[in-house]
Amino acid sequence: MKMKNVVRSTAGLAVALGTVLALGTSPAYAANKSITLNNRGTATFTDSGDKFTVCDTNADGHGVQMSLYRVSDNKIMWTITDGGDSGCDSKTYDIVGSTQYYMHLCWSVPGAACVKSSNFRES
Repeated sequence: MKMKNVVRSTAGLAVALGTVLALGTSPAYAANKSITLNNRGTATFTDSGDKFTVCDTNADGHGVQMSLYRVSDNKIMWTITDGGDSGCDSKTYDIVGSTQYYMHLCWSVPGAACVKSSNFRES
């Protein structure tokens, strides 16, 4: 009877530990991700096709600019802007492997507000 309780307790502990480890180490998988800068613009990453889209949503004479950064060295991979024309601008960029990235969206006015997405990577 005593051995049965030890086995049951050990099994329960193993399940609990596995759950904690799984939740605590979950990676930032690539998935559709969007950020909004006040009422000035949006930037979206669409995982299916690895497409980035930036949209100026305020006809104020200033556009918006989205840069893709690599997290490991904070390096700008590229920048795309939108403003002054109809529609949004987009770029396809293959997000592969375990490299993590984030999007940074700014109003195209020096010193203006910016917003940063959470980190993401391909799974």
